[in-house]
Amino acid sequence: MSLIEIVIASGKSSVDIALYTLLPVMVVMLCLMKVLEAIGVMAVLVKMLAPILKPFGLTGMSTLALVQMNFISFAAPLATLAIMLSRGVSDRHLAATLAMLLAMGQGNILYPMIPLGLNWPVAIAFSIAGGLSAASFTWYFSAKKLSSITCGEIQGEPTSSESKKE
Repeated sequence: MSLIEIVIASGKSSVDIALYTLLPVMVVMLCLMKVLEAIGVMAVLVKMLAPILKPFGLTGMSTLALVQMNFISFAAPLATLAIMLSRGVSDRHLAATLAMLLAMGQGNILYPMIPLGLNWPVAIAFSIAGGLSAASFTWYFSAKKLSSITCGEIQGEPTSSESKKE
């Protein structure tokens, strides 16, 4: 088999996996998340999990990013991070959330592997444990010097993004 034939076969295989495995899973999970968000299940979930995740340096919106990462894909939490940034979440909370997301398994990778024998509950548990570990390490050690003041928390004082501009 020549190099060109190998590249063409690999390309066909990649397109098949993307179009017939990853894309349908992402579409279905994204639709499910939108439905759950529209009927208010996500808001209840965020309110319930926010106090539990606070010791890890995470906010209620971080909970939504955690769910999106595990059930949709790596791209889904980007909108949540943008919302967190626009709402004035502190740099320290953003750093902990980003560390959590970077350490977690992605939904678009986990679901296609279930037919191949992946133990899904164990994979999700390890994904969440890894994400919470990374968030804790970031919150308590590596991002200790970042501002933890949230916009609107203290009236009249500059927010973390304003203090960096000076």
